[in-house]
Amino acid sequence: MSEETLTEQLEQLVAMLPEGAENPVSIADIAARLNTNKRTITAWVAFLINHKGVPIGSRRSTPSGYYLITSDEERNNAIAPLTAQALEELKRAEKLRSIDLHTWRNNFNDNKKVTTGVRLNTRSCFVPYSRRSFPTDTVSTLKK
Repeated sequence: MSEETLTEQLEQLVAMLPEGAENPVSIADIAARLNTNKRTITAWVAFLINHKGVPIGSRRSTPSGYYLITSDEERNNAIAPLTAQALEELKRAEKLRSIDLHTWRNNFNDNKKVTTGVRLNTRSCFVPYSRRSFPTDTVSTLKK
């Protein structure tokens, strides 16, 4: 794709976005109208925000999609889930950093012998765990 074509598509993407969070346009609609895929749209939105300074917000609740931020409240509402996601990614990175690469399998096998279940977040997935594998405060947090 030529740089000129990409610039045109980025301009079209920005032109599609409504001002304000009330009626965001879905990523699927944008992808269909620009004849590309959702992953590309996500990358383009990140580029527009990070390199062109376009104030694009995303809404994860229904109706979900992208919009042009027009107020501090909308900006804060767009930033909050990004911050939460970034913190979760950092926790995951720290945990990976602390895992002993020589003993993790033994710990995993020992911990799976006595398990109960827990539902995590809103995805309602069953995850077996052993009470011995988590500090008490973590187990109580996970059960909430």
